[in-house]
Amino acid sequence: MQSTLLGDSLKTYLPKLFFKASFLEIALWQWSSLTALLLLAYFLSWYLSKAFLHVVFRLLLQQFPLLDKAILKTFFAPLRVLFLLTCFAIGIQFIGLNPSAHAAFLLMQKLVLVFNLTWLSFRAVDIFTERLAESLIKKNKISIITMLPLIRRIFKTSVTVLAILTALQNLGFEVTALIAGLGIGGIAIALAAQKTLENLFGGAMLILDQPIRVGDSCRFGVNQGTVEEIGLRSTKIRTLERTLISVPNSDLSQMELENLDARDRFRFHSIVSLDSQTSPDQIRYVLTAIRQLLLGHIRVDNDPARVRFIGFGAYALEIEIHAYILTSIQNDFMAIREYLLLGIMDIIAQSGTSLAFPIQTTGITRN
Repeated sequence: MQSTLLGDSLKTYLPKLFFKASFLEIALWQWSSLTALLLLAYFLSWYLSKAFLHVVFRLLLQQFPLLDKAILKTFFAPLRVLFLLTCFAIGIQFIGLNPSAHAAFLLMQKLVLVFNLTWLSFRAVDIFTERLAESLIKKNKISIITMLPLIRRIFKTSVTVLAILTALQNLGFEVTALIAGLGIGGIAIALAAQKTLENLFGGAMLILDQPIRVGDSCRFGVNQGTVEEIGLRSTKIRTLERTLISVPNSDLSQMELENLDARDRFRFHSIVSLDSQTSPDQIRYVLTAIRQLLLGHIRVDNDPARVRFIGFGAYALEIEIHAYILTSIQNDFMAIREYLLLGIMDIIAQSGTSLAFPIQTTGITRN
């Protein structure tokens, strides 16, 4: 047993038994001192953590006025463990443990420190992802939120693996060979889960690039529907027939996606076939009246709004109508298109001509 100032001071207060008896090569007075040190560090860490967080909060509040005090409170427990370890590490120097016992306590402190830093990292990533999710909800970026659980899981897994390797190294294990083995095993797992990884990265590209988002109406391949969920493996789309299609993200990311909700206007296009007996003056009247109909509607884009006599069909005189309707809502477009088509019918009736339709004649002969 090493002679220390603390031990010499306690000899005048403690019975000789405390200095003669020992357990695991640690004297009884040293066990008592360690217990007292642990209790002192436990209570002292509480006050130090409170004071530290109070000062840090006041400093950060000057730079970040919207800082929530509850964020700092979540770090209180890990920070308290950190202060406890610091106080214990300082105090143990005065107890004078033998080298083997001191090394054992030092190892315990390192392992607890690794655990505490892992805990602190977990809490930090939880707070970060929670606040990021709240921000994305306010910005209506719901699809990106589906990536947050994966990001959180990847980060926590990485930190856990790093913590385990650090703990094993402190325990005396050779981690170099273990890391090499994990690298080979990781390659094997990646090859076995190649399709899963393709879907995972495909989902990430869909979420980051955002060709479609949750709630968008889209057309892909021969199908059309509304996006209900963009997951880590597949995307669920509700079709016009109200069936639910689950498309692997790796396939969907390689398709030509047409986002129907991303358009800023609808195209109005129609070919009007007039009776072949329609006179030139009647055609001029129809052309002028339809142009006035288009230009007079507040939701029709004037540039371009074309009405042209385009030629002679097999059984009719053809007029092409082309314009853009200033709306991105399907129901509004259908209502405006209906109004324009009925107006065109009125114009044709007022001109004295009529629409042309092919006439099929069937002849019956007797043998």
